[in-house]
Amino acid sequence: MAAVAPAAAEGLVASLARVQAELDWIRLRLEEEFARSCRKGEINTLALLTRLNKLRRRSELPEIQEECHRVLQAKQELVDAVKQGLGANTEQLRKLRRRAGIPTTAADDETYAAFTRTVEEHEAQLRVQYAEQGEFSREELNQAYVQSALA
Repeated sequence: MAAVAPAAAEGLVASLARVQAELDWIRLRLEEEFARSCRKGEINTLALLTRLNKLRRRSELPEIQEECHRVLQAKQELVDAVKQGLGANTEQLRKLRRRAGIPTTAADDETYAAFTRTVEEHEAQLRVQYAEQGEFSREELNQAYVQSALA
């Protein structure tokens, strides 16, 4: 009876290996069929889901999320710096033009006003979206922007 057990176990292992090979073949065929069904230029959702599952298994997803968070925060800090610098430069240019007797043009004012409006509209949308939290500091607004971009 002891001799029968190893032979049975080997048979079971061989059977499981055949089943695994068949399942792998079926999976490959389904992936190929799905890839063919996707039109050129469309996103292959199966490939995307496979990549996400691999990332989750390797625990890379939190690292990627953190990297996205840092990039978005840096982007928002750049927008803030550009807004501040552009405002200061525009005001300095107006002062210089007044001193030199050069009239300011409507196009110059409109360009700056358009930039300011765009930034203010974006900030207003974030404030409405997160209104229940009350007043925002600049840091909290940046954090809300990052969260909305990642959502």
